[in-house]
Amino acid sequence: SKARKDGVCCSVGNHILFLDADDRLMENACERLLEAYTEKSADIIQFAAYINACNGIGKNKVDEVEEYLCPCCEEISIEKVQDLCFRIGSLSHSLWGKMFDGDICRKSFRYVSDEKMVMAEDLYAYFIISVFSQTYAGISDKLYWYNYGAGITGEARDFYESFEHNSKQLSVASRCSEFIE
Repeated sequence: SKARKDGVCCSVGNHILFLDADDRLMENACERLLEAYTEKSADIIQFAAYINACNGIGKNKVDEVEEYLCPCCEEISIEKVQDLCFRIGSLSHSLWGKMFDGDICRKSFRYVSDEKMVMAEDLYAYFIISVFSQTYAGISDKLYWYNYGAGITGEARDFYESFEHNSKQLSVASRCSEFIE
């Protein structure tokens, strides 16, 4: 998360996209997103993803993740986005799969802690970005290739490693509370 923060804070563009190292954007992603921005002019534009199952991830899990990653293509308020993401959990809080207003993203990342976070750092950063954003739009275009099960999501762990790894997510709740205060 520190490297991501440093990159955002050094950026100068009008828009910011995030791409995980084991994934890729589709060939026309940037052009399509600029078209969508011209049409909708939203602070956050969410788009859909192709899900590529890796390391034995089953079809049921892929279908579940694909549904979770689907953007809301109806016109909704940023408050509704926050409700769907952070209370109900039916809308993705990942940073990838979205294009952000560059100025809002830079302002938001100034509040992101430099603490090393292995899990849920997307939730934390997206929470802050959503506070500073005023508009959201979703488009159904699949512009991201997500290698589900590769990278951190596919690492095999024993019970104790999993417990320790997942427990680290608790710091994110503390960081969000600190930001609100």
